[in-house]
Amino acid sequence: KKFLDWTGTNGKVVAFEPFPKAYVALCKELLSHKYSPHAVLKNTALSNKSGEAFFSSPTDDDIPTTAHLVDDSSNQNGIKVPVSTADFIVQAGESQPNVVKIDVEGYEEEVLQGGNTAFSNPNCRHILVEMHFSRMAERKLGNSASRIAALLKKWGYTVKWVDASHIHAYRNAVIASISSATFL
Repeated sequence: KKFLDWTGTNGKVVAFEPFPKAYVALCKELLSHKYSPHAVLKNTALSNKSGEAFFSSPTDDDIPTTAHLVDDSSNQNGIKVPVSTADFIVQAGESQPNVVKIDVEGYEEEVLQGGNTAFSNPNCRHILVEMHFSRMAERKLGNSASRIAALLKKWGYTVKWVDASHIHAYRNAVIASISSATFL
């Protein structure tokens, strides 16, 4: 909702929520927002390939705050969810994002890889990434954070660590207004 407040009527927010219960709750919450016509909610996960993947699922009825994709398809507590790439979403007709926030519980690198064209596009001015180091370690990804920073720099971003787990990548050292942004 915060992104909708920032964009107002001049922008658009495209959000992705693969967990079915959270998706339904977000849809209901968005209906009451004054800028809801400027929001698109997609019931899919983003990664570096399209198809299906397993998503962790709690054993109770709560909506988890740390649910995530799982690498092991034999996971007993997983549910199948659709997966797409940011590049496919944009190629299929969604707006080119100019501000991106990624919070995907250890799959940050895959999301960026799946958005090579969209995120390297000069119109994409800001990428904010929440790094989940414990999940990356569980997945044995090595120094994923360094690879992420290098990829962002390769695309022409200045990369700044906001704190120990958040990256803000931006173009040309100019912090552009986000009032007319399209978020992905």
